[in-house]
Amino acid sequence: MKKLSKLFAVILAAAFSFIPSLSAFAEDGPQVRVASDFINIHLGPAVETPVFYVAEKDEWMVLKNRRTGWFKVQTENGVEGWISENELVFTLDGEGNPVTYNPSLVKNFITNISK
Repeated sequence: MKKLSKLFAVILAAAFSFIPSLSAFAEDGPQVRVASDFINIHLGPAVETPVFYVAEKDEWMVLKNRRTGWFKVQTENGVEGWISENELVFTLDGEGNPVTYNPSLVKNFITNISK
């Protein structure tokens, strides 16, 4: 029985080693949480590019980059893609406040979101 418990502990530890660390996730950029039912994540920064992943309500994303009205994001499970800047109104910052986006303040936007 003890051998079985030790084996289970080793397997469990190995399984958790493959789960991305939230602390490493948080250091990559400002985090936002999906507040709507879902947000579509595209392969590229354009409406014409396919949606390949759907981030669900309460899923966390890191804003990594911005390009012509789109933000490159990474989900907490490592999926990277692009969301329209219009989708940011459907997210919350790290303190649970709605994210507001002002295109004229884009230079400071990413650094001013609460982590």
